[in-house]
Amino acid sequence: IAAGGLGPDTANEGLVGSLYTLQNVSLTSITITDNSGYTNDSTPVITIVQSGAVPSHVAFSCNAGSNWSDWIAYPDDEVANDDDGPAFDITKTISAKIKDASSESSTVSDTTTYDTVAPTVLNVTATNVDGTYGADTVISATVQFDSNTAVTGTPQLLLDMNSVDRQANYASVLTDTLTFTYTIVNGDNKTDLDYVGTDSLTLNSGTIKDLAGNSATLTLASPGAAGSLGANKSINIETNPEVNWSSASQSGAENVGTLTVTATLSFAYASDVTIPYTMTGTASSPSDYSITASPLVITAGNASGSITITVVNDVVDELDETVIVTMGVLTNGIKGATDVHTATITDNDSAPTISINDPTVSEGAGTGTMTVTLTGGSYLGVTVDYTTSTGTAVEGTDFTDATGTLTWAADETGTKTYSITITNDTLDENDETITNTLSNPTNATISDSTGTMTITDNDDAPTVTVTSTSQSSLLILLQASPSPRHTL
Repeated sequence: IAAGGLGPDTANEGLVGSLYTLQNVSLTSITITDNSGYTNDSTPVITIVQSGAVPSHVAFSCNAGSNWSDWIAYPDDEVANDDDGPAFDITKTISAKIKDASSESSTVSDTTTYDTVAPTVLNVTATNVDGTYGADTVISATVQFDSNTAVTGTPQLLLDMNSVDRQANYASVLTDTLTFTYTIVNGDNKTDLDYVGTDSLTLNSGTIKDLAGNSATLTLASPGAAGSLGANKSINIETNPEVNWSSASQSGAENVGTLTVTATLSFAYASDVTIPYTMTGTASSPSDYSITASPLVITAGNASGSITITVVNDVVDELDETVIVTMGVLTNGIKGATDVHTATITDNDSAPTISINDPTVSEGAGTGTMTVTLTGGSYLGVTVDYTTSTGTAVEGTDFTDATGTLTWAADETGTKTYSITITNDTLDENDETITNTLSNPTNATISDSTGTMTITDNDDAPTVTVTSTSQSSLLILLQASPSPRHTL
């Protein structure tokens, strides 16, 4: 009896004659499983449960009895490879039949679905009820896909705020719906909260896949459109605005007149925002500057306000100075990162100058005084060194050498003096000079570095007397008294 059915090479599967007893082979169940989770390259594992005699071979087919495999020894190999070509998203029917030495079973089939379609977003909403929310409140946004999903890492959903957009982080998944959470902070503000754009759902180095392993398509509905957070919910965010100085620093020359310090809000607030502030720094008020009185009030509906530093343009040389403006405790606002502003006043005055005089003093005075003048003044303090040296007067004979340092305190101007001891001898002589030299100034420049002291002689000129005479000649004996220091 020839075996029937659509199996391969069936012509010689049965035997004719009465020597053999036909065995009824019954294929009662086929179970198809996919160990790789429905991925494109899946190999279905087919388990056969039979009744009656144990079969010796099995054959498989895809798609309802077409493309049969060769007979395969049973139960040595129960794996059938789908060789129908590239996998695609359809439901496939896997068929099987078994045989023994004398007969084969009828065909029994089972089906499975090979899923290659990426999941897509159906809807974005939130578990929060419609209303207005303030700081420290958690917003829980949900993203629903069209199939069950699995998540790794921390994907993010970018929420649209008036000042700085905020990332809601993945928190959990329940079947096809992902939950993202964000905690509101001061400075956030938004009417009818929504995400930023169609690309606001990002993986952030994580994954979102369906159970077949297909990566999700992350495109969202346009903000405000059907299926968007804004369309599904009416959630308003209202907190105190963040307050910052518009810059951390600025500088201006002493003759600039004024410097402006501006405070900005992260958004225009419905009530007045009060900003008290204090001043520190190296500049002094009122000698170096004056400033708008604290506090600064930014009135309702406005997003910025300013205070003014009026700079004093003095004529005294000094270092650059600072005015440091620091925010205090705000009303209806929260301090941002830039709550300290440093205004630097750069000095525009030339360094003061130092000069020395050229006095004349009598030899009989005993001492002579040199006068050194500081013109311009300095808040820094000034010093200069002085020394004497021989001119026509001889050190040790006509005067005693003098060296030292003159000092002007900060903000001091005017003159300083030093003395030179003069030798009052009894010799008639010419007027003589002492050279005085200034050097090594600090916080000043020298405009006249050399001063000459002239010593006028106070000794009488010598006299000439005739001591003897004769009739034949005249003998003159010159006797100078006192001895002169010049030629007679």
